[in-house]
Amino acid sequence: MANKNRLIGRLNNCEVTRQSHYFCTPVTTDLIMPMKISRTQYLLWGLSLLSLLLTQCANPLAPTGGPRDEEPPELVQEGSTPNEQVRFRPREISLTFNEWVKIQDPLRQIVISPPLAHKYELKLRKRTLILSFDEKEVLRDNATYVINFGEAIKDLAESNPAENLQFVFSTGDQIDSLSLAGVLRDAYSSKPLDNALFLLYENTADSVVRTERPFYFARTNKNGQFKLTNLRAGQFKAAALVDADLNYLYNQATEVFGFVDTLINVSGDSQDSIFLNLSAQAAPFKRVGLDTSSYGRAKLVFNQSASRALFETDSLPFQLLPEVDQDTLLLWGVASEPWALRISYDSTRRDTLRLGAVPPGGAPALRATMPAKLPKQNPSLPFQLSFNQALLRADTSRIQLLADTLLLRVPIALSLDSLHPRQASLRAAWQENKPYSLRIYPGAFTSRLGQSNTDTLQYNFSVDARKNYGNLILNFQGYPADRQYIVKVLEKSGREVRSLRLSGQTEYRFELNALASGVYVLEIISDENSNGRWDPGDYDLKRQPEPVQIKTLEQLRPNWDLEVEINAEN
Repeated sequence: MANKNRLIGRLNNCEVTRQSHYFCTPVTTDLIMPMKISRTQYLLWGLSLLSLLLTQCANPLAPTGGPRDEEPPELVQEGSTPNEQVRFRPREISLTFNEWVKIQDPLRQIVISPPLAHKYELKLRKRTLILSFDEKEVLRDNATYVINFGEAIKDLAESNPAENLQFVFSTGDQIDSLSLAGVLRDAYSSKPLDNALFLLYENTADSVVRTERPFYFARTNKNGQFKLTNLRAGQFKAAALVDADLNYLYNQATEVFGFVDTLINVSGDSQDSIFLNLSAQAAPFKRVGLDTSSYGRAKLVFNQSASRALFETDSLPFQLLPEVDQDTLLLWGVASEPWALRISYDSTRRDTLRLGAVPPGGAPALRATMPAKLPKQNPSLPFQLSFNQALLRADTSRIQLLADTLLLRVPIALSLDSLHPRQASLRAAWQENKPYSLRIYPGAFTSRLGQSNTDTLQYNFSVDARKNYGNLILNFQGYPADRQYIVKVLEKSGREVRSLRLSGQTEYRFELNALASGVYVLEIISDENSNGRWDPGDYDLKRQPEPVQIKTLEQLRPNWDLEVEINAEN
């Protein structure tokens, strides 16, 4: 039995237990029965235990229990390919760590500059990471290659990333050592762009951004910051890209892009940080839809704001009323014969539509499109009515506004809006905190399709207190009189409240009264081509995105005047 106990003790001292993150289950001799066991039974048990030990020791496992491992994996020089070699053209690079590691998100985290023409391969062999170049890969002459691993390499136990893991080598006689840093931002919102590419090209031709991969590149972090290291001295063409198709080439139709107007001189002198604004180039303005299925209404849908569309017709025997609703143009009118509509998209592109006559009869009923539950009425604004058709006229004798529980009749003034022909505005001397009942009798409204409301409509609502609203006073200073600016006043949700224009002066004052309390945002667009909208950059025209200032104002409180000073310089 002494010999049997020694055998079990040797199994307990499994050599693999001394390797990092390999675990073997200890077997104590107290569990072995020394009496009445045949040699055959003992050998079977021993083989079973040995099989169990080898199975458990075959795979690295994260430890359970004990203190948390907070140390990142460290590179072990022995067993690793030496870093910063010159005249080096490797087929594979090996990096050995002091513990078991794993690879996470390599496509995003690992950056190799200059970029490779072919995909590389990553594999783990015990504690060694092996990066293999494709056999067709031809490394550039006299180039310093930088492999940044980001946070792709993490320990197996707690996912601590290896810190500042970088491998550098040169195919030439020296390791280049210059650097360049900067920030990439969205041109409209100024928000930093994460995972965007900053690109440097030795070839300075304009076409290079579409035809060649960059000589150097770097990815931005979540703060939009990038840094290129190990650069050679020289002049480079610079651009930036949100690379949607992961090919390092600019696809004008789909990708966000930015460019530096002049060549960048990389030298031993200190380099200024680069701040670059990126935008998606505007697609050509065009019509993308046409719907003439509704009686007396042609619906044209565009890929941008329909306000850009310029249209004309021959003399028509009917009145044509246009209505713009974001990217949609609605044309209201009952044509008694076929007619033509000509649309101009720009100075060279036009579109002619042949539209048919509207047969008599068949017009849909005129109906209101009001929400089931009305919000409280702002005491400084008119009550808005909306319908499913463009309105022609209103008969106020068929409309009653009754106040309070006594149902006292209140005088009203009603107007139709030519810009929003499906809406009617009703004004009255509102009394705060009072309930109202609006009654619209048959025939009160008539549409341009000749339809009138046939039912009695009733809307009950209450008027809010004026103290629940605030006034916003905007003072603009330092804006050049020879330039035009568009100011959008937005709720924090993004809904536009007002649109203002700055032109011809250096100082402006606007009072926006009776606004709901909350936080408001100003978007101030420098309308450099005076076309009434923001224009993104255009690489082929060498036009940068129009500058935008975005200012978040302090909260507008109820029953309060918030006066804000806005300066063009900040």
